[in-house]
This record gives sequence, structure tokens and C-alpha cells, in this order.
Amino acid sequence: MRKPGEALPIYKPEWWTPPAIADSGLAFQIKALPGIALVDVDMRLTPDGSTKFSGESCRVILAAGLLGWRGLNDEAGEPVEWDPRNMDANIERLDIGLVGALSVEIWIRSRLSEDERKNFESLQTSQQRETSLTATGADGAGTVTNETPRRLQSSG
Repeated sequence: MRKPGEALPIYKPEWWTPPAIADSGLAFQIKALPGIALVDVDMRLTPDGSTKFSGESCRVILAAGLLGWRGLNDEAGEPVEWDPRNMDANIERLDIGLVGALSVEIWIRSRLSEDERKNFESLQTSQQRETSLTATGADGAGTVTNETPRRLQSSG
């Protein structure tokens, strides 16, 4: 983790594909969150070491950290265009598994120092994280859970 009072580095946007769909041709342009966006993220650690995000926190993370995609197709196989003026519409095109995987990846990139991130990325090449999403409450609120390290799995 970064030291208190240490300025956040400016991370360049990078293209990333969830390891579980590495051969799909789908990629997302993501970047680490600015410090102010982290304030709006409701993240909880569970006793088993999982990280949980609310549905609204996933929206905050994606709105600040997701910059585009390539290779995302609709049901008819037609490309889905990224609309930089309408983040809500973009987020609504993602299934719950992608919302979870992207939220966790952006969060991790936002919280780790450059050295920690390099070490984490090397760990990722040998082990994949599991992301599961669970709905809670009748109001439609949900949580994203990340357990490290395991295979990426989605349920919804």
C-alpha cells in the first residue's frame, strides 16, 4: 500500500482482458481511480479475506476507471460502440461477471503501489482471482466479492 501523504502516481490507461476470457478478443481500457473516487467506494473485507463492493460502488469504480472496450458484441454479433458521453449506458451493456471482474481489477490497480502491482501481476499469471457476485435484499442492491487467488467465475 502507499504511504500516508504519498502522492498517487499517474497511471496510464491500459488494455486488460479478464484471464477467464483471454481468448475472446474482448479487451477493456482501464485506469487506476483518482483518490477522490476511492472515497465513494463502499468496500468491506469479510472474515474469509474476501473483498465486497456494493452495486453502487461498482458503478463509481467503472465510471471513473473504465475508459473503453474493443471486441464487445451484442446478441446479434454486432459490435457495441463505446459512448464516452453516456457512461450509464456503457455500464448497462456489461453482464454481472464483467462488472465484477472490472471493478475488482480497477480497485486493485488503484490501491497498490507500482512495485506491489508488478508483484501482483506476476502472481496473476500463475493464479487467477475468483470474482463472484451475489444479490442481497429485495431492493436490488448487490455485492461483488473477490477471493484471491482462484479461478475467475461469475454467477448472476
